[in-house]
Amino acid sequence: GLGMAGLVQTNDGYRVMPTEGGHQAFAPRSDIEREILKILASAFDNVTFEHVVSGPGLLRIYKCLGTIRGEHTPFDTPPEIGEAAANLSSQLAVDAAKTLSLMLATFCANAVLALGAQGGCVIAGGVAEQLSKFIATDDFLERFKNIGVMSNYVRDVPLLRNTDKYAALRGAAMFAQ
Repeated sequence: GLGMAGLVQTNDGYRVMPTEGGHQAFAPRSDIEREILKILASAFDNVTFEHVVSGPGLLRIYKCLGTIRGEHTPFDTPPEIGEAAANLSSQLAVDAAKTLSLMLATFCANAVLALGAQGGCVIAGGVAEQLSKFIATDDFLERFKNIGVMSNYVRDVPLLRNTDKYAALRGAAMFAQ
């Protein structure tokens, strides 16, 4: 899935604000994203960022691109698509990974705006790890920073990727204490 939380400094330290931000309505920003939305809208009453920016979302994007282009889609799992994209062995998988990464950039900019997260935006998780080469790009940063009338608000917000695969467990342990 696609999680989103805020971290707020209080007089007693920091407080985590869990959200259901991944279930915000998907907002396409390109012609291809609008075509993907049109296809997904026939399957879902409300297409959310969770539907496209997640492991299952990578599969959905890949299958949608295959439909749009009239191309065969031999991969049936997100790991297969992610591996083919990372190895550059399938152009369709590469394009699906690039498309997902740009959708993630939009989601991150929206999260910064929704939470007022001027201290930074941290990206974590398995999809971000597998597709890191598509996230660490000028196109990703441009999409994140160019959010229309609010571009000045997000332009200087630090954008980071958490590579600690145990971060969620550490956070849960701290919360339990």
